[in-house]
Amino acid sequence: MKRIVPWLVVIIGLLVIAAVLRQCRNGSATNYQTATITRGPITQAVTATGTLNPVVNVQAGSQVSGNIAKLFADFNSQVKAGQVVAQIDPALFQATVTQAEGDLASAQAGLELAKVNATRTQDLFARKTSSQADLDQAMANLHTAEASVKIKQDLCDCKRSHQNANRRECGGSGCGRC
Repeated sequence: MKRIVPWLVVIIGLLVIAAVLRQCRNGSATNYQTATITRGPITQAVTATGTLNPVVNVQAGSQVSGNIAKLFADFNSQVKAGQVVAQIDPALFQATVTQAEGDLASAQAGLELAKVNATRTQDLFARKTSSQADLDQAMANLHTAEASVKIKQDLCDCKRSHQNANRRECGGSGCGRC
């Protein structure tokens, strides 16, 4: 049995070497794929990484702010100078006009009250039942109410003109009055 063990080790070693050599010869063999020749379009795809830069970069802005209602140009669209690119939602402008009209109506009501008080105070002063200070205060209130109506009327007209300008898509405010 002592003589068989070394021979057994040699035989197993030779079998391992033979298996490794056989595997090496089969693994390095080149495999070819064949196909028949046909005509067809050639498709070429190129993939690249990097940064694209525009030929001309233009900053666009608006004199007024708001939500965009309509967009007449898209990203990378060619536009000309003066061309309308976007329309701002007129709801905000309508709200400011409505608020200005409400302020005007309130000022007009205050003017009517000041007129009634001034007339009443003049009558009382003529009958000597009111003081000169009360008459002066009533007249000052009347003049303040008249001035307030003029201011509110001008502001209301200004807001209306800006709303109409924005409807025409011409650019918005800039008169300096409102």
